[in-house]
Amino acid sequence: MPKKWFPKKQSGAVLTRLGAYLKARRALRFMTLQKVSKACGVTRANLSKIENGKGNPSFLTLLKVAPVLGITSLKLNRAVWLCDAGRKFGAAVKGGAK
Repeated sequence: MPKKWFPKKQSGAVLTRLGAYLKARRALRFMTLQKVSKACGVTRANLSKIENGKGNPSFLTLLKVAPVLGITSLKLNRAVWLCDAGRKFGAAVKGGAK
Protein backbone atom coordinates (compact mmCIF):
# COMPACT_ATOMS: atom_id res chain seq x y z
CA MET A 1 0.00 0.00 0.00
CA PRO A 2 1.47 3.39 -0.98
CA LYS A 3 2.38 5.82 1.79
CA LYS A 4 -0.04 8.65 2.39
CA TRP A 5 1.33 11.94 1.24
CA PHE A 6 0.59 14.08 4.29
CA PRO A 7 1.23 13.21 7.92
CA LYS A 8 -1.94 12.97 10.00
CA LYS A 9 -1.01 16.02 12.05
CA GLN A 10 -1.17 18.51 9.19
CA SER A 11 -3.54 16.76 6.84
CA GLY A 12 -6.90 18.39 7.70
CA ALA A 13 -6.65 21.89 6.28
CA VAL A 14 -4.07 20.97 3.63
CA LEU A 15 -6.20 18.18 2.22
CA THR A 16 -9.29 20.40 2.24
CA ARG A 17 -7.46 23.05 0.20
CA LEU A 18 -5.91 20.47 -2.12
CA GLY A 19 -9.32 18.89 -2.68
CA ALA A 20 -10.82 22.29 -3.48
CA TYR A 21 -8.01 22.90 -6.00
CA LEU A 22 -8.63 19.57 -7.76
CA LYS A 23 -12.38 20.19 -7.79
CA ALA A 24 -11.87 23.66 -9.30
CA ARG A 25 -9.60 22.24 -12.00
CA ARG A 26 -12.20 19.58 -12.79
CA ALA A 27 -14.90 22.26 -13.06
CA LEU A 28 -12.74 24.31 -15.44
CA ARG A 29 -12.54 21.28 -17.73
CA PHE A 30 -16.32 20.63 -17.47
CA MET A 31 -15.68 17.05 -16.32
CA THR A 32 -17.78 14.91 -14.02
CA LEU A 33 -16.28 12.72 -11.33
CA GLN A 34 -17.26 9.74 -13.47
CA LYS A 35 -15.31 11.01 -16.49
CA VAL A 36 -12.21 11.71 -14.42
CA SER A 37 -12.54 8.31 -12.77
CA LYS A 38 -12.65 6.48 -16.09
CA ALA A 39 -9.76 8.49 -17.50
CA CYS A 40 -7.36 7.99 -14.58
CA GLY A 41 -8.42 4.67 -13.05
CA VAL A 42 -9.23 6.05 -9.59
CA THR A 43 -12.68 5.22 -8.25
CA ARG A 44 -15.35 7.92 -8.24
CA ALA A 45 -15.84 7.45 -4.50
CA ASN A 46 -12.13 7.97 -3.84
CA LEU A 47 -12.06 11.08 -6.04
CA SER A 48 -15.06 12.48 -4.19
CA LYS A 49 -13.37 11.91 -0.83
CA ILE A 50 -10.22 13.65 -2.06
CA GLU A 51 -12.15 16.64 -3.42
CA ASN A 52 -14.07 17.01 -0.16
CA GLY A 53 -10.96 16.82 2.00
CA LYS A 54 -12.00 13.50 3.53
CA GLY A 55 -9.45 11.31 1.75
CA ASN A 56 -5.68 11.26 2.17
CA PRO A 57 -4.44 10.45 -1.34
CA SER A 58 -1.14 8.79 -2.04
CA PHE A 59 1.31 10.60 -4.28
CA LEU A 60 0.69 7.92 -6.93
CA THR A 61 -3.04 8.67 -6.88
CA LEU A 62 -2.38 12.38 -7.36
CA LEU A 63 -0.03 11.60 -10.24
CA LYS A 64 -2.82 9.60 -11.91
CA VAL A 65 -5.42 12.34 -11.47
CA ALA A 66 -3.28 15.39 -12.31
CA PRO A 67 -2.76 14.84 -16.07
CA VAL A 68 -6.47 14.19 -16.60
CA LEU A 69 -7.15 17.63 -15.09
CA GLY A 70 -4.40 19.26 -17.13
CA ILE A 71 -2.07 19.63 -14.17
CA THR A 72 1.64 19.11 -14.80
CA SER A 73 3.79 17.70 -12.02
CA LEU A 74 5.27 21.16 -11.53
CA LYS A 75 1.81 22.72 -11.13
CA LEU A 76 0.84 19.90 -8.77
CA ASN A 77 3.89 20.53 -6.58
CA ARG A 78 3.17 24.26 -6.58
CA ALA A 79 -0.47 23.73 -5.66
CA VAL A 80 0.50 21.42 -2.80
CA TRP A 81 3.05 23.96 -1.57
CA LEU A 82 0.46 26.74 -1.68
CA CYS A 83 -2.11 24.56 0.09
CA ASP A 84 0.42 23.60 2.75
CA ALA A 85 1.39 27.24 3.26
CA GLY A 86 -2.29 28.18 3.56
CA ARG A 87 -2.12 30.54 0.59
CA LYS A 88 -4.70 31.15 -2.06
CA PHE A 89 -4.14 29.26 -5.29
CA GLY A 90 -6.25 31.17 -7.79
CA ALA A 91 -3.39 31.47 -10.28
CA ALA A 92 -2.69 27.75 -9.98
CA VAL A 93 -6.34 26.89 -10.66
CA LYS A 94 -6.47 29.16 -13.72
CA GLY A 95 -3.34 27.56 -15.10
CA GLY A 96 -1.18 30.60 -14.42
CA ALA A 97 1.14 28.84 -11.96
CA LYS A 98 4.41 27.86 -13.56
